[in-house]
This record gives sequence, structure tokens and C-alpha cells, in this order.
Amino acid sequence: MKSTRQDAWTDKEDVLLANTVLDYIQEGKTQLDAFRDVAVKLNRTGAACGFRWNASLRQYYQTDIEIAKQNRKQQSAEPTPEAAPKKAGKDSVSLEAAIDLLEKVKQNFHVPNKQPDEELRTLQIENAKLKDQLKRYQDACIEMEKLCRWVIEEAETK
Repeated sequence: MKSTRQDAWTDKEDVLLANTVLDYIQEGKTQLDAFRDVAVKLNRTGAACGFRWNASLRQYYQTDIEIAKQNRKQQSAEPTPEAAPKKAGKDSVSLEAAIDLLEKVKQNFHVPNKQPDEELRTLQIENAKLKDQLKRYQDACIEMEKLCRWVIEEAETK
């Protein structure tokens, strides 16, 4: 029987790690800082978090990583409301600047969708477990069939 390691990563921990790393990328911070932050929350080492990210999770989040990088670039390139061109009236300037800002945010707004990837991974793990269980049942049935044949053969010879 296969036992689960005590220090195995749960789906919840994976999601926390991935979300934190993606947030740090989008904010222009380093992944090492993200690993340290998650390590404190999960009572693990920063190295363990970095290894988990690079060895297991990064491949599932490539699209999200690119989106986070693009968002970071767009945020740094967007002018602040204070830098908007000024017009004659005080109210019209602030209102137009707010409208321009909201239009830019609306155009660039994109919520990364991590749910399908996470759900797919969970289903793949569950599928592998079920396949393993099915194989064990099939092997047990074959053994039981052999045993039944042996019992019948023994009964016929007596």
C-alpha cells in the first residue's frame, strides 16, 4: 500500500505558492522574495518553495506568468492621473482624467484564470489514483480466478 509523505504538498499549498509568485512577478518583486514569504506561511524553507515552484508548478502557470509580466509592464507604462494633461476647468480636468484612467484600466483589465489548470491537475491526480486502484482490483480478480480454478481442480481429483 502506498502511503502519503508527511511533508507532501497539498493543492491548497500549491495554489498559495503559485498565487504569491504570480503576484510578486506582477508587482515587479523577485520570486525569491515570494518563496520566502510563502515559506513563512507554510512553515517550510524558501528553498523547498523554490524547488516546488520550479520543479512542479511553473510549467502549469506559463500563461499566467506571461500575463503577470505584461500587466507589470502596462502598469509601469500607464501615466498617473496627475500626469494627465490639464484643461481649463478644475472639475473638467479631474473628471476627464478619471474617465481616461478608467478606460485604460478597462482595456487592460484581465483576470488570470487559474481555476481550470488547478482543477485539471487535481483531476489528473485523482484519475491516476483510480487507475492504480482499478489495476489492483483487476490483479486481485485474476488471483481469485486462479484460486477458484485450483479449488475446482482439487475437488475434481478427489
